[in-house]
Amino acid sequence: MENTLFAGPKTLGAFLRAQREKTAPADIGLPAQGRRRTCGLRREEVAQLSGISTTWYTWIEQGVTSSCRRKPCRILRAY
Repeated sequence: MENTLFAGPKTLGAFLRAQREKTAPADIGLPAQGRRRTCGLRREEVAQLSGISTTWYTWIEQGVTSSCRRKPCRILRAY
């Protein structure tokens, strides 16, 4: 069986987005802050929990950069 989790930047981004959308702020101890446009965590919240900038997280999720090797591991620890 082939490991498709890290088959490419777009695949990683789809995985990260799916995890972000299914994780409620209350699940990780964040307070509810009014109405949200989408379900789950905001990119800013995941980036902060991961210790990276929102810009980097957005690039990783969108598959814009492939030069980051350790950042996905930091993101996965946020979940």
